[in-house]
Amino acid sequence: LDEIRRELALDPDRPPLLLIAPKQATYQLERRLLEEPSLPGWNRLQVLSFERLARQILAETRPADFLDEETRIMVLRALLRRHQSALRIFKSTARLTGFAQEVSNTLRELQSSGCSPEQLDQLSAQFAPTPALPDKFHDLAVLLRHYHTWLKNHHVADADTLLDLAAGAVRHPDSGILLQG
Repeated sequence: LDEIRRELALDPDRPPLLLIAPKQATYQLERRLLEEPSLPGWNRLQVLSFERLARQILAETRPADFLDEETRIMVLRALLRRHQSALRIFKSTARLTGFAQEVSNTLRELQSSGCSPEQLDQLSAQFAPTPALPDKFHDLAVLLRHYHTWLKNHHVADADTLLDLAAGAVRHPDSGILLQG
């Protein structure tokens, strides 16, 4: 924080500054910066959460529509019905009330871990001797694969992949984003 205060005290026409922090800490950091009487305010610092930075990057590079949670569950419910015959373990529970919500929670965990349908297929093969576990991995791979296809076909993004999308946009040479250390 002292380093940021020193930088802000310099010429206000210098390049903008970003302070990236967990969502729950952004307000606290802004308050702590303002505790110093020599810094009554600033115009070139943004205190952003990772999610907000990712949304800002995507807004500048490739605007995307994101599914809200209700729509995500409706999509998963439809995919469960459409691909019920391909499921091994979840076939009998695919239409149960609340099951799409459970699948949504599980896919969220998988996506936040960076797990792909191909990795789930590998796990399914790896745990083949274990009863039921390979079939669960298979079903999750089927659902995640069809979910990704649905997102792509409908030109929408899943909010759980927000950080990955932003990282890909920053890495892309045509993004128009200049990163400085």
